[in-house]
Amino acid sequence: MNTEQITLTTGEAPEIVIDSIAGDLRLSGWEQNEFYAETDDRKMLTAEQKNGEIRVTCLSDCAIRVPRRAVIKVAHVAGDARIKAIEGNLRFDHVSGDLVLRQVASVEAGQVDGDVSAKKIRGSLVLKIVGGDVSARGVAGAFAADQVGGDLYLRDAHAAARAVVGSDIILSLNFAPGQEYHFQSGSDIICRAPSNTSASFNILSGGDIAVDVFGATVEGNSRNKMVTAGNGAAKVNLRAGGDVSLSDIASGSDVMGEVGDRFGEEFGMMADVMAEELSAQIEAQIESQMADFEKQLTDRLAGLDITMGASRVNADEIAARARRAAERVSDSARRRAEAAERRAKSLAEAAERRAEAARERAERKAERHAAHATHAADRSKRSSSSTWRFDFTRPLAPKPPVPPRPPVPPVEPVSDEERMSILKMVEQGKITVAEAEKLLAAIEGR
Repeated sequence: MNTEQITLTTGEAPEIVIDSIAGDLRLSGWEQNEFYAETDDRKMLTAEQKNGEIRVTCLSDCAIRVPRRAVIKVAHVAGDARIKAIEGNLRFDHVSGDLVLRQVASVEAGQVDGDVSAKKIRGSLVLKIVGGDVSARGVAGAFAADQVGGDLYLRDAHAAARAVVGSDIILSLNFAPGQEYHFQSGSDIICRAPSNTSASFNILSGGDIAVDVFGATVEGNSRNKMVTAGNGAAKVNLRAGGDVSLSDIASGSDVMGEVGDRFGEEFGMMADVMAEELSAQIEAQIESQMADFEKQLTDRLAGLDITMGASRVNADEIAARARRAAERVSDSARRRAEAAERRAKSLAEAAERRAEAARERAERKAERHAAHATHAADRSKRSSSSTWRFDFTRPLAPKPPVPPRPPVPPVEPVSDEERMSILKMVEQGKITVAEAEKLLAAIEGR
């Protein structure tokens, strides 16, 4: 299998149009004013440059490097798309697999059939349709998800946010004053905010609503509550088909039963955070090492002119091989980070399952106690309404005398000779210690 590479000279902020990638796409920014694309199969890759625009098509997996400030539009990716270190705007029409975004500017995605994972988004993040889960952390601009089929986990979004989600929503946000937040879930919502949050929460739930925010005022009923924290500077609307839990990060439960019920949720969120922080740390190290490598490679290739007889060594081929080797190391480290993240999340899921089992056991126990109490009350009522009456004025008939018990014959103690005989049998292996104890007990009870 022979690789194919295409290298084109560009400006600092070229326009890149990726019409179609038949496999997976890896797109990253670098410091060079060059477009570089590579695939493992020959005659699978085309890239045309016209009027400052580059159009790309690949019939296999494709790795692309572009200047960091490039503006990119992706029409269709048949597999997964992984994008990192792009400072220009990004637009995706359709990604059939997962979409992974790391250290990019504003992003707009029309349809993603798999999951979306986004971290360190310097602008806004707008998602139209996502078939799987969405996990977003560190969004500097506005966040919007019009239709999410799975779960939403949103942390550290610094501007307005809205989402319509088919399953659960987990929020850990510092609600910004003057901003509006709208979240609708087909299942449960767990929302956590810093203790100094200034926001008003309008909560509507098909299940239970639990509020544990220090100093907040709570109004309403069991299905619709208005919660005001601080001055209520941010406006937050939460709509859930299931339960809603609103708490501040510093608050804790005074009741051990509530602590046990919430342990799974708290541990799950903590494990998710730890996993993401570990993954982010490893990715940052990879980015730093790759940037150093690219700088050193560029400096060394600038004056490269190696000849061997009549043939000249292709500098671009050397660079491509070096980049592939570096990317293999980078991919290996990234896989380790993703494996660590999966392990932490599996621990979180296990803790949540244990907490759910504990809640179910507590509910069954409460139901049994209630049933016992009802049964005892009914029995007491029947007893008090019975027609039976006891006449305590009539003397009771005297009980017949109990005949004396015959005296117990004295038990002769085990003699020393008998004990020695039994010990010798044990020493000779004729009986076991357990059998010796049974024999002594039988002799004493003769």
